[in-house]
This record gives sequence, structure tokens and C-alpha cells, in this order.
Amino acid sequence: MHTNGNSRTRKFALRSALILASSLALFAQTNRIDKAGSFNTLVNPECSHCIDESKRRAADLRDDDRVLAWIRGKYDGGAVPLRFFLVPYRVISDTYGVWVYDADAGFVRGYEPSLDFSFHGWRNGIMVIRHKDGTLFSALSGVAFDGPRKGSALKPIPTIETDWGYWLKAYPKTVAYHMFDKYTAHKPPSAVTAESVATRGPIDRRLPADERVIGISVGNSAKAYPVSLLATNPVIRDIVGGRELVVLWYASTRSAAIYEPRMEDENVPARLKLEHNPQIPTAPFMDKETFSHWTIEGRAVEGPLKGKALVWLPGVQCKWFAWAAEYPETKIYSSAEKIAEASEPMAARLIAGERLDWDKLVKATGCLIKINRAAQSVTVLTDFDKKEHFVQMTPQTEFHVEGAWGDLENFRPNQNVYLILAKNEKGEVSIAHALADEISMQSMSRPYLVREQDREKGWLRLVDEQSRNPVVNLEITGETKQLARRSDIQTGDKYYFNSTRSGSSARALALMDEPNFQAHRHERLLAHRKAVKKYGMLATVLDSDAANNCVTLLVRRSDAWYARWLKPNDIVELKVDPSEKVSCKIVEARPDYSRIRVRLNLGAFHIPAVQPGQSAAMFAEIPAQTSFDTPPDLGRFIKRQDRIDYFMSTIYCPCGMIGNSCAGHWNTLAACKLHGCGMPNLITKFVGEQIDAGKSDEAILAELVERNGEKVLKLHQN
Repeated sequence: MHTNGNSRTRKFALRSALILASSLALFAQTNRIDKAGSFNTLVNPECSHCIDESKRRAADLRDDDRVLAWIRGKYDGGAVPLRFFLVPYRVISDTYGVWVYDADAGFVRGYEPSLDFSFHGWRNGIMVIRHKDGTLFSALSGVAFDGPRKGSALKPIPTIETDWGYWLKAYPKTVAYHMFDKYTAHKPPSAVTAESVATRGPIDRRLPADERVIGISVGNSAKAYPVSLLATNPVIRDIVGGRELVVLWYASTRSAAIYEPRMEDENVPARLKLEHNPQIPTAPFMDKETFSHWTIEGRAVEGPLKGKALVWLPGVQCKWFAWAAEYPETKIYSSAEKIAEASEPMAARLIAGERLDWDKLVKATGCLIKINRAAQSVTVLTDFDKKEHFVQMTPQTEFHVEGAWGDLENFRPNQNVYLILAKNEKGEVSIAHALADEISMQSMSRPYLVREQDREKGWLRLVDEQSRNPVVNLEITGETKQLARRSDIQTGDKYYFNSTRSGSSARALALMDEPNFQAHRHERLLAHRKAVKKYGMLATVLDSDAANNCVTLLVRRSDAWYARWLKPNDIVELKVDPSEKVSCKIVEARPDYSRIRVRLNLGAFHIPAVQPGQSAAMFAEIPAQTSFDTPPDLGRFIKRQDRIDYFMSTIYCPCGMIGNSCAGHWNTLAACKLHGCGMPNLITKFVGEQIDAGKSDEAILAELVERNGEKVLKLHQN
């Protein structure tokens, strides 16, 4: 039985081979077969939107349905599900574009709109399309090889091949064809078409015939990038035909695309260096200049360049045999290649002042176990290592309380907090650079959304709308400082909260909606203003110059805003314990990262015996009305470099880096690593150009806010 079965199998295989050989013999000695009637062309189908068709054909459309998506133009593009349209028709001639699908050569792509194209046949194994004037075009390259327009080429439309589920979630309002019942699903062909095989010439054996590549042709140069290499190198920077380009690979949808490393309608920065960074899974590419996050469609969805688009290049995913047949002289990218890239000259300079090695500071969430207000120290259980640490405060420690400033008095045991910690010589976290409550951190990024609630049991389930922070189950008690009434809380509302930790649950200390948060924050800022007026601007001594009877102070961050009002020759009072107040004259007041460095001349008074690091207080007249929105010392400097340095120490980095990695989000742009982030160079160049154009500091700041948003004016976290 077993032997006879094998015999029948061999006979069947032999008959099949003979039939295929006979078919191929019919097409011998030719590289083209015309068979226009094989597929009907779909002309100008009725349009709809992806979100509507997903509902209309919910039972039929699958998340993994392959689609041809056009990624630019009206309505931000659209998608054509292959199974319902391009598998049965192969050519769609439409006012949005001419869409083609070659199942044998393994590609989809689009050309400029026309209602005059149809399927015609095969040439060199590749599908041929025909214009009504009789011109024949390669569906792969768009080049006319026969007919009245021979030698011309169709204009490609930016397209990619992707999945329906991904596209629908990312671009629900883009165009789709109205999926009438007549459009039924057709399985993609499981076998190659005999006519395609018959027209193929000798196989280029540099790669297997059916290996997937993405190819690009620029001028007289062509190059293929094997998908197998892209799987381990999702960003390839290269130069083809003298044009710089970047090849991107998005594994989740098996999509490749090629772009110029520059934007369509923006020239600042003039060039982008893209790298693979999957912090945002659906936008896994990040530029080094602004840390904006880009999708496979070449769109920035997060960061300063959000909404911008890269210049698309006509790359196409296909099988190797087809690309090699169309471009016999094509090169193949090798992982051994290393393209020499031009480096931008360093524009930004290091600014004299406070030094912060941001990467060596430890940023951690945790829970305060003990608070010793007299000794200005805490014991904190840090979440990253589940250990308790003794942490000392210093005169320069920042206390962020409810979106404003505070001190250690505003914290309580078991409270959940965020800390920025420095290590001692033993490598142990021991000194607090900053201590912040949860409301302050939420104000730097975004409040939470109410997902669920149980009013009877008194709890809320809160979520981060960008899913970057864990879900919080928050218990509401009679002790909660609830500026929002419990009865007013609705699912989907945004709230700020502080909490204490009790086992694995969180108990609300305070809960505020947006209006209450803003009002409460304003009250705290006004209270802090009164404290500054009463106790002075607190600072530490940087140095003393006995020869010139001068002292230099570093005003702590919370009071630095008021120090920005100081001008040279202003008279202030200085108190350095245990000395009495002495009258001084301002020599210089200059931004120093997020603080202010002030040089004082004591005039007739003898300089007190002070040491660097000693605490001091400076008393000055504070304006009756204080705005916390615009720096009060715009226009302070005249020299070009001084003005640039001023902006670097005044605005915050607008890059799209997610989390707490960017020093400039917390400490102003001057703290950014000049060799690790392109933003200092970018802003330096921009501000310098604006100064050279005769713009005022007010106009420059307004332009920076217009380009990057109001986050450049405040501490923030993405």
C-alpha cells in the first residue's frame, strides 16, 4: 500500500511537470505575453472612510489583512484592502491614484491619478499595464516600453504595504472604498502565474529569486535592500545616485519605506539623523536632532516636529527576480557597508555655571518612610531596588509641591514621591537634588484619566492616557483633600492626585480637577512670593572676592524667578549667617541653568567671612504684579553670544525624548549634553539667525513658543 501510494504521487508530479512544461513551451522565445482580458479594471469606485468601512464589514475585514496605503495627500491618504479589491482586479484606475498589485512579483504601488489604465499582461515576469492611448508600462517601474509615450515614466505616489488593523487604528479618518456586498474576499494566489514564469529571463543569482527586497532607483543608479537584513537593521542610512536616504523597517506590519532625511515643508533642522528607538512602539524611529518620534509612514507623532513629514522616495517592496529584471545593474546593500556621514559643526557652547552630570543622577519613584524636618533628611523606600535609603536635603534641593514650590514641611510619611538623587563616593544615593509630589509630576506631563469608579466603596481607577505610567487604583477617604466634589467625578475626566502608600494600594491625599489645580497652584505661588519678600531669596555662596569686596551667590531655583528682576546697580541687602544684613550693589545677574548667579559689591562694608557653600539670603524690592508666564528679564543682554546664552539658560529643551533622560526638560536647555542631543545646536543656530535678522528677544521667544509649544517656558516631562 505504502509503495503504491508513493508511485501514484510520483506519477501525478510527473504529469504536472509535463503540463507546466507544455504551457511554458507555448511562450518560448518571448519575454512578453499580452493577455488583457485576464483581469477587469476597477474604475473610480465610490469612496468612504476607513472607520466607516471597518464597521460596515466588521465580520469580513481582519487586522492582518494586507493593504496598499497611500500616505500623503488629501485626508492624509487612504487604504485599499488587497483581498477585496486588488486581488480580484489587479488594477484600480481612480481619481486618487492608479493602484497596481502584482501577486507574482510581490509588490503593490501607486501612480498619479488616471481613469485610463487597465491590466495588459506580463513582461520579464512583471505585470504590464496599458493606457487607453496604447502605451504599455511596467507596473513595477512605471516606465513606458512600447507605444506612443515610449520612454516616459509615470509619477509614483507615496505608498506602503501594511496591515489593515494598524492602519485603521493610526488613521481611522483616511479614505477607503465603499465596500458594497459585491466586493467579496479573494484569497491571494498560492501559486505563480504560468505567464509570469514564462516571460522571465535568466535569473540573477546574487540573491534567491523570491527573496523580498525593497528597491530604489535614483537617476541611473539602483539599489536593493534585502528585507532579511532590515529585520536586524531597521534603520539604514545610505547614499544612492548622489542622494542621501534612509531605509526604514517596521517589523509589526512587515513594512519597509525609503525617505530623504529631511522634512517636506521645513528646513530647521535641515537634515535629520534617524535611529531605531521603540519607546513608542508604533513610532519606533527617533531623530537625534530633536528626539521627535516618527512612524513608518514618515510622520512625526511626538516631539517638536509633531505633524511634520519626511520627503518620501519611490522605494518598492518586491521579489528579487523582478527588481533585478527591471534594473539589471542594481547594487545590493550589504551589512558590511558603512556610509560616511557629514557631521554638523558644533554650534552650541558650554555655559559657565552649574554642572549637572544628568546621567549620573538617579531618578526614582518611592515612598517616604521617615521625615526628619529638623535635620532636613528623609528615609525613602525606592521602587527601583525595593530598598530604604537615607537621603539628605541641601540648601539647593528643589521641593516641588502641587505644581508650585514648597519645602520639606509639605511632605508626610508614607507619601508617594519622585526624587532626583546624587550618589556619594561609595556609590550610594545620599543627597536629594529634587523632591516632588505626584501632582507636581503630573503637572509636568499630564493628569490621569478616570477609567472606572465605585462611589459607594470610594475608589477610582486612573490611567495615563498615553499608557506610559501604570494604572492607579486610588482609595478616596474622609481625609482626602478633595477639591473636586466626589459627585462631580465622571469617567473620562482628568484629575491630579497625591497619595500615600498602604501595602499595594494607594490612598488619596488630594484630588483636583484642572480648574481647582490651577487655582490652588496660583495660591501656592502667591504664598511663595510672600515668603520671598519676608525671608529673602535664598542662595548659597559660590565665591568671595576680598580684593574687590565682592560675593557671588547662586540663588536657589524656587527663588530664581524673582532674581531675574534684578539689574546691575540695583541696591539689595545681603545676610550671611551669623552676620547682620548689609547693603550691596548688583554687579551682574545672569541665568545659570535653571538658577540665577548674582555678583554683589559690598561697597563700604567689609566682606563677611564666608565660605563657598554657605547659606545666604538676599532681600530686594519685588514688583507688585508678578507674571509667571514670561521671563521678566528679556532684553537684558546686548552682545550676540550673551543673548544666545541667555536663551539656553532660560528655555527648556523641546525635544521629544520620553521619560526622564533629557536634562534640558528639567534644567533648561543649557544642561543638555552637547554631544548627545542636537537640540542645543539647533536652538543656538536658530536664535543666532534671528539675532542677525534684527529680532528682539521678545520676538525670538514668541517664535520659539510658536514652533515648539509653551513647554519651552516650563519644566516638563514627556
